[in-house]
Amino acid sequence: MSGTIDQGAVAIATLAFFMLVQFGLAIWWASGISQRMKALEEKAKDHGSTRDEVIRLQEQIKTLIQAVERLANPPNQRPSRQQRQSEA
Repeated sequence: MSGTIDQGAVAIATLAFFMLVQFGLAIWWASGISQRMKALEEKAKDHGSTRDEVIRLQEQIKTLIQAVERLANPPNQRPSRQQRQSEA
């Protein structure tokens, strides 16, 4: 029986081979997750700057609204020509 292959040894070798393949695939999958996380982090950075831009735009809009209100309702409004003529 020295020329025969032990079936138990073949089973163990096959099991070890497929475990190594599975481990390799797990490493490959994990590296893909890492790359996807980096891409998501980059997108999050972009959205953070967008949020800051929106906040700045809101402040600029508030300032413009205040300026328009001051122009529409000046505190020392001179009477118009028609109002002066009707008073006289």
